[in-house]
Amino acid sequence: MKKCQMAQPQKIDMEEGKKARFTSQGIRALRNKLRLSQADLGKLLGTTPHAVYLWEKKIGVLNLRDKTKAAILSVRGLGAREAKEKLEELGKKPKKGTKTHS
Repeated sequence: MKKCQMAQPQKIDMEEGKKARFTSQGIRALRNKLRLSQADLGKLLGTTPHAVYLWEKKIGVLNLRDKTKAAILSVRGLGAREAKEKLEELGKKPKKGTKTHS
């Protein structure tokens, strides 16, 4: 099963990514700020909804991959409206291997 394709994250300084601490409360607060469901946040970050669920339930600091950290950092500055627009852009792109009928 392939994960959702995420939008190209903004170029994030590697030092900023290493210094950033992610906690379950921070992920939940970000999701609530953007007014997204776990599934929508997962799609926006390029992960599964179950991964978002696990992040929100974990106690303490999250140990995330660099790619995921970069995606979260790029979404942090967005507002709810901008997040919805990015989701719509992701939803309109045809999936690989499917043909579009004209």
